[in-house]
Amino acid sequence: MVLGLGQIDDTDTAWVNGQRVGGVTNGYNVPRVYTVPASALRAGRNTIAVRVEDVGGGGGIAGMPAEIFVQPVGGQQRTLAGDWRFRTAAVTVSTADDKNMVDTLLFNAMIHPLQPYALAGVIWYQGEANATEAGAHRYREQFKAMIEGWRGQWHAPGLPFLWAQLAAFGSGGDRRDAAGAVLDSPGPRCANRSRRRWRCRRPVRRC
Repeated sequence: MVLGLGQIDDTDTAWVNGQRVGGVTNGYNVPRVYTVPASALRAGRNTIAVRVEDVGGGGGIAGMPAEIFVQPVGGQQRTLAGDWRFRTAAVTVSTADDKNMVDTLLFNAMIHPLQPYALAGVIWYQGEANATEAGAHRYREQFKAMIEGWRGQWHAPGLPFLWAQLAAFGSGGDRRDAAGAVLDSPGPRCANRSRRRWRCRRPVRRC
């Protein structure tokens, strides 16, 4: 019998009735087609199990529905496309693939535990992740929302924010288009500051 499991992201091991019949390592775009020996089959109901390991991105069984099938020797393909039962066996978090840039991960691990403590203020460095035209415009609203959120969570509507904006050479228009806009948070007092660093000028603002 031939077993087709489509394209699996990233790594898989397949069993039929508990007998291993195939597997591919790190082949997210490789169609899985495995030959199942007669010794693995039995009369009546047979069970197919697939272990999928994904290290980033979407993960899971993908590809076209026609790629997921069983085909008896000398017989026609029978589709296996549709819903499969599954369970999560293990979850790990890696620092690869910029996972440390996931905002919820950063907040839950590093910021939320600080909420029982009073803050005198926040010093914030923008970084380079938003140095694109689209990213600069999104950052304008994202930073405003973050300021309002932190002030609300700490019950401190006047919590000061001192932040260093991206230098103009890589800001994607953020410095020009967003100048002052992010400071719309309730009750800000804002002043521009500048200092020389790495042969460029980075404006420092207080909110």
